[in-house]
Amino acid sequence: MKFSNSIIASSLSGYAAAASWGYDSQPWDSMTEYCSPAAFVRQSPIDIKSADAKSEHVAMDTLIGAQGFVEDHFKESSYSVKTNDLESSGAHSVTFSFDQEIGNSQFKCPQFHCHFVDSEHSIDGARQLGECHAVCYDQEKYGAFSEAVKTINGDELAVFGFFIEEDASLDTNNAAVDTMISAVNNFNGETFADASIDVQMPVPEDLSKYYRYMGGLTTPSCNPIVQWTVFANSVKITSAQKLEILKWSSGHLIGNNRQVQPMQGREVTCYGCEDKADADVSMMKSLMKKMYLIQSKIKIQAMESYSSMQHFKDSFKNED
Repeated sequence: MKFSNSIIASSLSGYAAAASWGYDSQPWDSMTEYCSPAAFVRQSPIDIKSADAKSEHVAMDTLIGAQGFVEDHFKESSYSVKTNDLESSGAHSVTFSFDQEIGNSQFKCPQFHCHFVDSEHSIDGARQLGECHAVCYDQEKYGAFSEAVKTINGDELAVFGFFIEEDASLDTNNAAVDTMISAVNNFNGETFADASIDVQMPVPEDLSKYYRYMGGLTTPSCNPIVQWTVFANSVKITSAQKLEILKWSSGHLIGNNRQVQPMQGREVTCYGCEDKADADVSMMKSLMKKMYLIQSKIKIQAMESYSSMQHFKDSFKNED
């Protein structure tokens, strides 16, 4: 995950070496202290183990209400944005910076960007073709994005991840991804800094299920300040769109995913996993019932043993 533009990025501590890193130089443990799993647990991306995730209803997402937030702010027909310099050797993704930050009174989002060929996160070991990240910060608490990334409290950023998946059965291109492909293929190195273009955000149709965990940036300096929300369902694109994306610059606009990082005891919550939650409740009830029956049986056996002993004592006394 990278910052909205080079001006903000260059103002951050720990970014002096930003121009020198690349996806072929992983791992980045020695680049900055935050990138070392041994020093900081909150590394990203991760492989999400669905069976290990704690189940919660969507209504219990009091942090940001991800489903409603995305529906309210990421599904407009188009957004006016500027791209980063796609021809620069320092470009590590296609980044779309909003001319006006989008969001609500608490969380504002300055940009979104994408990783292609392999998604950064995986679910049960499975990666998708790509993953787009909408980067937001807590404006209510930190005031500005540049201020939020200067601190290490852990709650500065809220980032939403959307998988991009090829569906060979599709005949119609995904409209949002088409706008992104057009932006890249028609990039003008002389005018990009001042010229706004219109793009759509690639957002899944089904937002009912998503994963939440505490992690960090997926690019140096790997600041451990991200509250991650990764949606389970993907944005589907055609094979033709995939082939267009694969023409982009490797190691910069594609082939730009960080390796999966260790969990080290962190918890993942699955919001919208009602079936799993109900199954867990049923299993718990069944287990409690079994325990009750076992305890009842033990009590009966204890009472029978006590009665037998008492009978034996009474018989012994009568013999005396």
